Amino acid sequence: MKRFLLVILAVAVTVITIFSCNDARNNEVYRLLTDVDSYIESRPDSALAVLEGIDKSKLTSKELEAKYALLLSQALDKNYIDLQSDSIIAPAVRYYENHGTAKEKLQTNYYRGVIYLNAGNYEAAMAKYVEAENYVEGCKDNAVNARLYKAKMSLYVNLYDHLAAIHQGKTASDYFLRDLDTLSYINTINDIAIQYNLINDISAVTEQLGVIKSYWKVLTDLQKSNYYAL
Repeated sequence: MKRFLLVILAVAVTVITIFSCNDARNNEVYRLLTDVDSYIESRPDSALAVLEGIDKSKLTSKELEAKYALLLSQALDKNYIDLQSDSIIAPAVRYYENHGTAKEKLQTNYYRGVIYLNAGNYEAAMAKYVEAENYVEGCKDNAVNARLYKAKMSLYVNLYDHLAAIHQGKTASDYFLRDLDTLSYINTINDIAIQYNLINDISAVTEQLGVIKSYWKVLTDLQKSNYYAL
């Protein structure tokens, strides 16, 4: 009898959870947040304005709170507002620990890493980047994956670990290329070339410069200037 009651209770909890999720996703605020997510990369200033205008009392579920917290953390970072406390992203951390997609889990850990980096805690930042990396395979967003590896590269550059920086940079460049983000791809190749130059691997520098030159017709003036500097 006791076992039967436990089964009934488990089924009831599952049904309630499903209906709660469906209710949250039919919510007007959820649709607004989904819309913001669609243009946050191209128009981060507009995204931040919309997010800051949302009535927080309408975040009526843990899922809505988490989605809002993650998007707001992204928008602030993309508008060069450097957070040094994880208080804003905390609802996302709590919720996506046991829920959400691989992309949401990756981004939550990535932005926690960014926050630690802003605070000057390189060790904690790297720990979160490594944790985020666990979700790369399940995340199908090449831009998100590329950003993670570029951040790891930058951290290794700051630590003067040139070989590790090169390895992370190559992974980042591969994802930028898959995302058809030529600007970021070339910038990353340039950064890789700089690291090879610092360890006096001239043949590798020449190889990277050859890659950059193959895109000459689409390079910006700044990228051409960087090419000549190298």
